[in-house]
Amino acid sequence: MSQVQLVKSHIEKHGYITQVIALSYGVRRLASRINDLKRDGLAINSEIRKDDVGVRYAYYTLAEQSDSRLAA
Repeated sequence: MSQVQLVKSHIEKHGYITQVIALSYGVRRLASRINDLKRDGLAINSEIRKDDVGVRYAYYTLAEQSDSRLAA
């Protein structure tokens, strides 16, 4: 499975991903893989958070998507 597929699978299953989680899959450049997914049309939100000791990190989630084809 490619790194893009690994990231997409995790974010779809768990709803979010961070760099620490991505490293467990061997993904060292998460921001690049997120950019690849966005380029492929997946809507992803990013939020900068701080951990308990004040270290900043990116928290990526799937964006809420409204599909007009589903509303009938």
